[in-house]
Amino acid sequence: MSEAVEKFEVMVRHGAFCSRLEIVNLLEAYKEMEPSLHRHCGTPDVVDIEALLYSSDRLPNGIYQVRDILIQADVPDKLPEMAGVVQLTTDARRRPTFQVGNDVIVVVAREGRTELLDLITLLCSYQLEAQKISDLLRDTPLYAHINDTLAAENCTLEERNRLLARLAFELGTTDDLIVELDKDWNGELLERLQFLVEHPPAFVARLHRDYSVEASQTRAQQWAGNLRSGVDKLNCRDAPVHILSSNTHSTVNLLAGYALSVENEIWDWALVESRHADYLRKVPGREPNTTYFLMRDWLKAFPERKKEKEEWEHEMGVYHLADQHYTGVQSQVIDLSRLKPSAADPRLRPFLSQLNRNTVLVNFDYAFGEQAGILVEQLFKVFRQQVASFSIMGKAGTVVGGRGGVMLPTYLLKEGSRDVYDLPFGNALTEDDFADLNLGKVHAGGPMLTVAGTILQNEKMLRKYRDEWNILGLEMEGIPYLRALHQCLKRNWVSADLDVLVGYYASDAPLEIGETLARELAFEGLNPTYGLNIAILRRILRREEHVTTEEKSVLTDSRSEAVLD
Repeated sequence: MSEAVEKFEVMVRHGAFCSRLEIVNLLEAYKEMEPSLHRHCGTPDVVDIEALLYSSDRLPNGIYQVRDILIQADVPDKLPEMAGVVQLTTDARRRPTFQVGNDVIVVVAREGRTELLDLITLLCSYQLEAQKISDLLRDTPLYAHINDTLAAENCTLEERNRLLARLAFELGTTDDLIVELDKDWNGELLERLQFLVEHPPAFVARLHRDYSVEASQTRAQQWAGNLRSGVDKLNCRDAPVHILSSNTHSTVNLLAGYALSVENEIWDWALVESRHADYLRKVPGREPNTTYFLMRDWLKAFPERKKEKEEWEHEMGVYHLADQHYTGVQSQVIDLSRLKPSAADPRLRPFLSQLNRNTVLVNFDYAFGEQAGILVEQLFKVFRQQVASFSIMGKAGTVVGGRGGVMLPTYLLKEGSRDVYDLPFGNALTEDDFADLNLGKVHAGGPMLTVAGTILQNEKMLRKYRDEWNILGLEMEGIPYLRALHQCLKRNWVSADLDVLVGYYASDAPLEIGETLARELAFEGLNPTYGLNIAILRRILRREEHVTTEEKSVLTDSRSEAVLD
């Protein structure tokens, strides 16, 4: 099966060299790979709804109407502000996208091979399943009924449910997956199916002549420089800096504590109005992790409270930096010395109370593939020996357990070449860091497998890596991160006592049926996500406990009230 993956990659590289990729010409090679995230790709009479959900969430909204995809390595300076150009959103992957015609979009894929492969495999997955829909519904009595219903514009809930049940049968899937797809498509399932039957997608991806990684490096330099300026504005130029790649909500939730300050309001609303109300009424207590999760929907219901949240976080020393340079990676600068231990998560309060000097946390969202290495290199370039720790809090597929576990690797392994990348100084995270966090299984020791794309692997390959190398799981950014770290070490940009903390929570289990990324983790993912986040933050705070009395005495005087741009 590795030959099939290699064949597909070669075809993509050849198309990229020619600056044109017709997706239909890649579909047979795509099916030969038998992707573990697309189990029914070769079954013509079964629409793989889970694969369709996965690809839909990672492609721009409105992708069903698109024909031409114009791929560039960077966002043209004038494009976002030009009249007539509409910026599109993507639910699960931040990739700047702009609509420049009725069926034409510009997509920014910054760092070459990894990002291009990911985008092309997503287009293959979507086009394959959309074509099945068209083939299975065209000229059928059910399709005629769908047309009549949409034309009448008076479909009752009962009639719509009957249509969904018949669709599940005709498309070879289940009613719950059809309902999930309708929800994911914002209740427009019938309208989109009608469009796909009449206009089955035939994607053509074209690459700009200047497609390269140079623009990505330039943007990364500007992005890192913005973070450097942010730290300087806090009067923390000489303070230790801890770099954390996690996400832009869980870390802030734990440290700033806004959700806990309005906990009663969130739960009063959720027990009545939330889509999870029935589940919540059966929950014995109000766990902080659940409160953090519910706050997202609560803020959607009460958008006027977002400003209150931002002001609370600013008061706590949390500064959200705008993505001015279109890296697609959100970032924050957090002055840990301004946090109020009494407001933070209870599991962090004792550690925050022991903080004895100015300390800065630079937190940034998950980068993607090779872009991760480019960003980290630039961060070490601007902060140099000031960096006290570098942490990766990643999400990954697991092959040693189910969704929701935690994996602590000792090294990383590159798929295909089998190159090995050690963690400099070892992994500072251990199983003992999770002893009191009430998690499931914590898997420690052995490698994570770094892959070029989430769809570019199949069951046989994963089982082989598991049996021969004892891999814990698979991810996409680890090796680019470590490669950049090793390069920075060679240039003496990195302190010899740097702490490296690497952990992953299992967002999916590709060898288990029904455990793919198409299904939301929801409550199942709260404990591993926040548990891993807490373990990393505790390690960072413990490191800062041992300072001199002289350093402690200047803590208050050097705090800044500066507002970051």
